[in-house]
Amino acid sequence: MWTAGVAARLAGVWQCLPPLLHVLIEPAQNTAREALATVSAIDAVLDASGVGGPRLYRGQDATARPVNEAALERGRDVRVGFEDTL
Repeated sequence: MWTAGVAARLAGVWQCLPPLLHVLIEPAQNTAREALATVSAIDAVLDASGVGGPRLYRGQDATARPVNEAALERGRDVRVGFEDTL
């Protein structure tokens, strides 16, 4: 999930979906500040809409560490691979 708009679309069909294993929150921004704002906005939309299930954050390049740290602070799961942090 790259934007709060996508999160809102998921929220709109949430009741029709089978239980989700994870909601992947993967900001596409290049700066830590923008990526962190995006994951916060996505979480806010999902929380307000009652979308449950575990959330998995994934940052890439310069955003990998800050996004992962935010995930850990919020009790979220993280996805890390070599290609994310080179």
